[in-house]
Amino acid sequence: MPTLPIKSARILLGITLALSILVVLPGLLRLVELSGLAAATEAEPRYTAQPAPILAHILTAVPYILLAPWSVHWGLTKQRQSAHRAFGPLVMLLGFGTAASGLWAVLALPLAAGELPVMAWLRASVSLAMLGAILMSVQSLRERRYRIHAAWSLRTYALATGALTQAVFFVPLFLTIGLPGPGISATVMGAAWGANVAFAELLIRRRPLAGSKDLV
Repeated sequence: MPTLPIKSARILLGITLALSILVVLPGLLRLVELSGLAAATEAEPRYTAQPAPILAHILTAVPYILLAPWSVHWGLTKQRQSAHRAFGPLVMLLGFGTAASGLWAVLALPLAAGELPVMAWLRASVSLAMLGAILMSVQSLRERRYRIHAAWSLRTYALATGALTQAVFFVPLFLTIGLPGPGISATVMGAAWGANVAFAELLIRRRPLAGSKDLV
């Protein structure tokens, strides 16, 4: 397994966890609404009419987004690789549940008011790509090809955290032009997933993941 200096790994972990709050808090608020502990939102009646897919997605995505950075941190530091091996299977199961429930939500729930049909195709494609990345990660781990396993795990997390980057991208839009139209929204959301994947590929091909004949 490739390693990083402790200080660099801690900085990466801190930044990732801090940014994760942008998607974890809205998810938890939605969970409270759908559980009946608070008044249901009128903005998303499609969730209250059929809550199972979105509940499954929140219950898997929130712990995955919070635990995956720790697993990566432990895997990239020599001192805690035993913790990485212990929690890794749980993280992969949560990632699989996140992708599967995301695909379920796409297939079961109608689009939000004003959304373009391309958003359904985009979300389904991301979910399927994430499922494929998880399967590749598991297969490479079984073959003890640890660098490939690390690369596919990073790609999985990049796809899963598209909503985080979308939130970052939308803030300047709201501040400059207000609420964007459906076309701009679809473009920004797609660009956010693309940016995540591109950044993951950049990290994979740089030290410490690069420099191996096994790297794909």
